[in-house]
Formats: sequence, structure tokens, C-alpha cells
Amino acid sequence: MARRKPKDQSPRADSTRGTHKPRPGKAGGWRRAQLSKGVIFAVCDEFFHLIERGGKKDERKRVASVIAAIRANYGITDVTRQRVYPIISEGVRRGMVLLNPPLANRLAQRIADVYGLHGMDKQAIRVVDVENSRAHGHVAFSAARLAQRLIHKIADSRSGGPVHIGLGVGLTSLKVARALGRLLSSDPHCPRLVVHALCSPGLMKTDPRGVPTSFLRYLENRSHRIEFVGLDALPVVRWADYQQFKQSAPVQEAFRRAEEIDIVVTAIACAEHVHGVWNHYLKYISSIDPQDHTGELLKQAGWIGDVQYLPYSQRAPIVLGQGYRSVVLFDIPDLVRMARSGEKYVLVVAGPCAKCRATRTPALRPLVEEAGLRVWSHLVTDVRTARELLPEHWSRRAAARETSGG
Repeated sequence: MARRKPKDQSPRADSTRGTHKPRPGKAGGWRRAQLSKGVIFAVCDEFFHLIERGGKKDERKRVASVIAAIRANYGITDVTRQRVYPIISEGVRRGMVLLNPPLANRLAQRIADVYGLHGMDKQAIRVVDVENSRAHGHVAFSAARLAQRLIHKIADSRSGGPVHIGLGVGLTSLKVARALGRLLSSDPHCPRLVVHALCSPGLMKTDPRGVPTSFLRYLENRSHRIEFVGLDALPVVRWADYQQFKQSAPVQEAFRRAEEIDIVVTAIACAEHVHGVWNHYLKYISSIDPQDHTGELLKQAGWIGDVQYLPYSQRAPIVLGQGYRSVVLFDIPDLVRMARSGEKYVLVVAGPCAKCRATRTPALRPLVEEAGLRVWSHLVTDVRTARELLPEHWSRRAAARETSGG
């Protein structure tokens, strides 16, 4: 019968013989903590530079060129062929590599033509030409790029002082904040920012990713810190108590400082959309007050969508005056005035749902049709939603031209 070898005689365990191999890390044998930022960026830079230059090099030759360039330019000799792609993956994870989604400019122009939306900023309507399952994230990134431009526009129009941004809750705001943070981290001229919570975190406390306080970790960097103005309150209040509630000590400061906000970034939802935050609020209301009929009253009033958890019909905001309403810094008429001011901006993000990919076209259409509901100075949406906004013959023609590049 063979004798079992003692554990301490195992070659893997005998570190004195030099045969022990460390467990592979996240990047081709390197652990993330061992990777220098400079090395990661240099590899990504060289790799994508070679792709940009083109040529008929196969992948093996391209990787060899990256290794040679890293050795020649940086004196780094331990970047091997097996490590190049894991290092690039780490660069993507750290936000050093960003995809800039294409824009369907002709579709945006068609929307402006159909709905008579002329005389606005040339970039007032952005249509992101992406239709895959990640379209929601690409729309958020494009919105973040636009927000960055508006931040600088505000900063350039005044002599010093911070730029104030209002953010709502939810996954859309989260993705915009994360993308904006990546863009601003490499922006040497980024002004100081003050982030305001546009609404109560309310039920989102059960999912803290979508609460504005959690966005600060994306927006802050070593060059500047972010000031935060919160709105710590219940998500909904009875209509009859709302004005008195706004004067209460815990929320009075947030409402008083709302006039400082320069840029509002918010999203919309459809009335029938089960993933909409306002629908979650209605479920919460029925759980604390089974006798309440807010949902039924909204349906009777023609509720089709909500912006910043404020419901509206095809023609106008819905003001019930009874039941419950959401706690927000701005009502719809406030957002409309801000969007028209020319001094402040309201950026509405209307991409597909992050969970089910459903478009929000029914909720968006009244916001482009009705002047009294035009709560946006800038609109970012996806190509599917844009086509649904257009009459069928316009949509087919615009889609054909975008596909042909004409």
C-alpha cells in the first residue's frame, strides 16, 4: 500500500525550493494593487493608438508592437503578451477607456422640424444611435458629456463661484453621475460643484445606489470636493399638508437654496411603467393608507407620465389637490420657467428602461408637443424612442438616411 506523502513535502507548499507559484491575480498574474496607473494607461494608449493608425497588422503583431513601445518609451520590461489584454481590461474598469456613442443628428433634426422646436441650442436634442441592451448606459454617458459642457458654460458666464447641479434619485441619475465623474476627473478646468438632491430619497434608501448622497463618490476627486445639499424627508406628503411641510425645519433649507441650482438633471417615466419610481411611491402610499385613492384619481385625470415624480396628462400637469404628492424642489411650472430662462438648464434624460428596455415614448411625446409641459432645455434620448416620436413616414425616411450615412 502506497504511503501518503506528508503535506510539508508537497512541492507546491515548499517555498524554499522556489517552485511555489502565486495564485493568478486579476490581470495576468498581477493583482490590481500591483498595477501602476501609468503602466495601465501606457498599455491602453499604445494599443488603441495602433488601432487608430490602422494598417494590416494582425493581432499578434499589434500586441508585440505594444510591448516594444512600452519597453522603448517607458523602460518597462515586465509587460508580456499574456498581460496586455488583462491590463487593457483593468484600464477599462478604472475608467481610462471610454466609449463615445454616436449621435443620430438627422433624427434629432427631424424631431425639431416635426414639433417646431427651432431657435434652441444646437445641441438641445441629442439622439444616441445605439439600440442594444446597454442603450440606457450610453444615453446616460451622452447626457453626462452634455452636462459637462453646460457646467463649463455656466462657469464661463460668471466670475468664480461654484456651479450648482440638481440630481434626482434612481438608476438614470446614478449612471449620469458616474459618467460625469469620469469625465470631470480628467478635466483640469472643472469648477467647484454643489450637488442638490431634487427630491427625497424616500424608498430608494432600500437601494442606496440610486440616492444622490451615493453619487458624491463618483463626482469627487482629489482636486476638489463636492458640497451637498440634501432633502431628508418622506417621499410623499398629503396635498393638504404640503405647503406647511415645506416650512418645516428639516426641509426649509433645501427649499430655500433651490434657487441656487443652475442645472437640473432628471428623467421621466410612463404611467404604466412598473419600474417607475412614482409607481413605487403609489404602492408605498397604499401600504400606509389603504383608504387612499391617489392612483385612481391620477388615472381619471389622464395620467400618462411623470417627470421628477410629478404626473402629467397629454396636455398639462396634474394637480389633484387631494390625496398624496411627491416631495420635490421644483414643480412642473418651475421646470418650464427654468428651461425657458436661458440662464439655467434642465437636462431631461429619456432613454429606455435599464431593467426591461421599454422606451418611454408615451411619456416623452407631451413634453415635446405642449409648450406648458416643455420642462427641458436639453433632451437626450435613444434612437428607438426618437423614431417612435416621429410620424411613420418621417421615421422610415430618417432611419434610411442614418443607415446610409446620407
